[in-house]
Amino acid sequence: MDFKRAGTIAWRRGDLDEAARCFDAAICDDVQDWESIAALASICLDQGKLGQAYALYANAARIDPTNAAILADIGRVLIAWGEYEDALPIFERAHRIDPHNLAAINNAAMACINLGRADDAARWLQAGRDIPLEHQFNADFSQVDRNWAFVHLMRQDWAKAWPAFDLGMGCGDRVERNYGSYLLPRWSPDMARSEKVVIYGEQGIGDELLFGSCIPDVFEHCDNVIIETMPRLVGVFSRSFPQATVYGTRYEDEPEWVAHEKPTSRSSMGQLPRWFRGREGDFPGTPYIRTNSVMRAAVKGILDPLPRRKKIGIAWSGGTVRTGWQERRVPIEELMRAFAGIDAEFVSLQHSLGDERPEDVGVHVFPMITHRALDYEWTAALLAELDLVVSVPTAVVHAAGAVGTPSLVMLNEHAQWRCGGPSMPWWSGCEVMRDWTLDGVAARIEEKLNGAV
Repeated sequence: MDFKRAGTIAWRRGDLDEAARCFDAAICDDVQDWESIAALASICLDQGKLGQAYALYANAARIDPTNAAILADIGRVLIAWGEYEDALPIFERAHRIDPHNLAAINNAAMACINLGRADDAARWLQAGRDIPLEHQFNADFSQVDRNWAFVHLMRQDWAKAWPAFDLGMGCGDRVERNYGSYLLPRWSPDMARSEKVVIYGEQGIGDELLFGSCIPDVFEHCDNVIIETMPRLVGVFSRSFPQATVYGTRYEDEPEWVAHEKPTSRSSMGQLPRWFRGREGDFPGTPYIRTNSVMRAAVKGILDPLPRRKKIGIAWSGGTVRTGWQERRVPIEELMRAFAGIDAEFVSLQHSLGDERPEDVGVHVFPMITHRALDYEWTAALLAELDLVVSVPTAVVHAAGAVGTPSLVMLNEHAQWRCGGPSMPWWSGCEVMRDWTLDGVAARIEEKLNGAV
C-alpha cells in the first residue's frame, strides 16, 4: 500500500487522524522520508500539538537542510509559541534559499508585526508582491494582502487599514457569520434605513467592546439593529443599546431567532470602523456602556467599607501564548512593592488567578464579581465604582474606556495595535505609558489621584 498517497488523500478530505496514521506508516517504511515527516508535522501543527510538530519538522530539516518550505514551517511553530525573535532568522534563511517562497515572506512579516516593527513588516510584504510573475502561478497572496492591515493599523493609517482588515473576515479567529439559507449582503451605511442588520461579534471580549463603540454610529443610518454577541455581553449591550435587539447566540451554528427576525443584512463589529473611523477626527473617544444600577449598588456596598477612600483596579496579566502573554505580564509582587506608598485600596480585575495569591500582597479579590463565568455587567459595575484602572494591555482597558473610568496602560515593548501606535484614539480617558518603570507608574497614579492632568 502507498501510505504516503493514502495519507495525502485523507488529508485533503479533512480526515486528519487517518492522514496521520498513513504518514506514520509511511515513515515506518522509510525513516528518511522527509515528505511524510513534514506532512505529519503539519497535521500536528493543525491539531495544536506544537512540541510534536517542532520535533518532526526539525527531523525533516535534518534530512533535507536546504528545503525552504520545511524551514518556513519550523518558523510557523515558533510563531505559534510566541517566539517571534527566534522565528525571524529561520524565515530569513528560508528566504535566502528560495526568494520566491511566499510562506516564508508572509510569516516573516507576521513575526515583525508581532514584534511591533511595522516598517520591517512592510518590507517583507512588499517582497511578496515583488515576486516575478513567472513564480506567482498558483500562489495565494490573500494572506499577504490581509497582513497589510496590521501594518496600517500600527501606523494608524486608518483609511488604508480598514479595507485591508476587512479582507481578514473568515480567516483564523475572525469567523464569518451568516443567517439563513442564503448569504446575506454585508451592511453599509448607504443602504435603506429599513434594513434589518445583524451586528455580530467576531473575536474576544476586548475586541467586541472596542468595536462596539461604533454601534452608536450604526443607529444614525439604520432603524432595525440586531446585536449578536457572546452570552456574557448580552446584559452590557442590551442596557447600552435599548433600541437594538440583543441575542447571546454567537457560538450557536443555527440560532432560533433568525426564523422570526428575518434579518436582511449583516456586519461583524470589526467591519464597522471601515465606515465610521476613517481618520483621526472620527474617533469620539467617549464611553458608551450604561451600567446596571443594582449591580453598582452591590459593588459599592462591597468597596465602601474598605478603609482608604480611593479605589484602584489593577490587571497585571493578559493574553495567551499566541498573543504575547510573556510581555503582557508584571509580577504582582513587584507591582505592589512599587505601589506600597499610594493611599488607595487595590482591587483585582483579573478574571482568573491560577496559583497566584494577590491577597498576600494587599490586593482585594472579589471573584463573585470578576470571575470569567459571570455576566460581564458585574465587571462593568465594578469598573464604574473605581477611581482609576491600572493595567497591562488586556480587555479590561477597553472595558474601562467604554464605561468611562480613567485608566493607565503599562504598554509592553511589542504591543498590538489595539493599545499601541502613536496615540490612543479609542478612549479619551485612557493614558498609554511607554518605556515605563514601576516607580514612574506609581508617580503617575499619585498625580491622577490628586487631579493632575
